[in-house]
This record gives sequence, C-alpha cells and structure tokens, in this order.
Amino acid sequence: MRPWADPEPDPDPEPDPDPDPDPEPGVASATVRVPVSVVKSRIQLGLHLSMREAVARAVRNGLGSGGGLYAGFRATVVLDSSYACVQFFFLEQLRALALRTAPTPAGGSRPSSPTQLGAGANAAIGFFTGVCAAIVTEPLDVVRTRLMTQGKNPHFQYDGLLHGLQTAARREGLYSLWKGLLPRLLTKAFGSVIWYTTYMEARRWYTREPHAAGARTTQIR
Repeated sequence: MRPWADPEPDPDPEPDPDPDPDPEPGVASATVRVPVSVVKSRIQLGLHLSMREAVARAVRNGLGSGGGLYAGFRATVVLDSSYACVQFFFLEQLRALALRTAPTPAGGSRPSSPTQLGAGANAAIGFFTGVCAAIVTEPLDVVRTRLMTQGKNPHFQYDGLLHGLQTAARREGLYSLWKGLLPRLLTKAFGSVIWYTTYMEARRWYTREPHAAGARTTQIR
C-alpha cells in the first residue's frame, strides 16, 4: 500500500478560461427579441391598447423606421454585445480575486478552480458581476428603450444610439442616462446569481469535481 497525495495546488491559480463573447449570437437573438420588446414597451407605456394594435401600427410604419418593429435594433445589438463584454470582464476579475483570497479549509486544499469555490462564493461572484455590468451598460439601455418607443414623441427624436446619448446628456444631464437603474440592477444582479451559480454547480457535478473543503488524501491499494 502506497500513500498518494493530491498534487499541491498552484499558489496563484488562474480561473478556467471561458469562451470569448461572440457578437453573432447577440445579433441572432436581437432579431427575435427586438420586435417583442418593441410591442411590449409600447403597450406598457399606453401607446397602444392591445398587442394586435401595436403590431399592426408597427408593420404599417415599416420594419426599420422609428415606429417599426425593429426600431432600436442596432442599439440592442450594441447593448447586448457591450453587456456580454463587460460581464465577462468582471466575471474573470471576480473569479480570480475569489481564488486568490479563498482560505484553505482544515483537512482540505485551497481552491484551484472556480468549481471548487462553492455555491456561496459563486453566488457572490454572480451578484457583483450583474451589478457592475448593469451600472456600466445602463445608458445604452435607456437610449435603446427610448428608440424603441419614441415614435412621434416630441421629447425623444433620436437619430440613433450615439445621437440619443448626446442629446439626453445635453438636455437632461448625465443623471438621465441612469434613470431606472434600480429595477434593472435588481433584475440583472439576481438573474446573474441564478444562472452563474447553477452553471458552476452543474459543471462541478458533470466533472465530478469536489469542493475544496471536500478534497482529501486518498489511498491507492
């Protein structure tokens, strides 16, 4: 019988790499989501009384026009791509920080992989990733929503995303670009907790990788 100890983890582990965010899925997703968001937003604002009326009016106005089904399409693609990039950046930074500062449990080993951090740590990573990404991309979301719903509204006659950002900041002040931040902050933060924790726990289960606290020296007979 020969004792065999698990290899000593890297003292400064790097998080497992994730695929870089790709804009192509965002474009495909926006193609489906934008018409739904346009109709939903206009009904919520009371611009139309029913979904049928909202769709009919948008179709009459043309697909890509200010009142069409794809109003704000390019802004949505920019928002989705920006959110993905910001999200992955903060995700990697927070995972690296968690691995560097994770304590070594008694009878176990220091975490060397994000799957060993445990559900609590991964929930915290997901939460703060969602918070940071929501704060950074909120101005894009504000202008995107206005582009979708402006129609003939005299208050919001934006020619595009950049023009909308400049106009809103000039007329209403920079604070206006973060209007409605709290509801989106809560949605993104808690949504990020759910998806990231679920993903990491499913990944740990699939790879049969234990938490660091459960790592033990084994015997090979």
